[in-house]
Amino acid sequence: MFRESLEELKKTRTITICGLFAAMSCLMGSFTIRIGNILKIGFSGLINELVSMFFGPVVGGVFGGMTDVLKYILRPDGAFLIGMTLNSALAGVIYGIFLYKKKISFW
Repeated sequence: MFRESLEELKKTRTITICGLFAAMSCLMGSFTIRIGNILKIGFSGLINELVSMFFGPVVGGVFGGMTDVLKYILRPDGAFLIGMTLNSALAGVIYGIFLYKKKISFW
């Protein structure tokens, strides 16, 4: 599973699609709902799940970490925490493990 996902990372098509998904993730990050000063509800994590489902855990992990840094550069919100970046990368790996090459069903 990880080897196949690593092969996906070497394809130009995958890098191009991930770039488009990264732009969508940054756009979705701007539609965050704030409740008070502490709670935020965001939708950009859905894009990370899609990338992990389409391209696997390796691409999902790299995508999650890179988009977290990119979103912080474009719109800083508080201090930069490397732990949150690692959390985003780990979420991409976990989603990729469970969703990569699985049949999509709604029931």
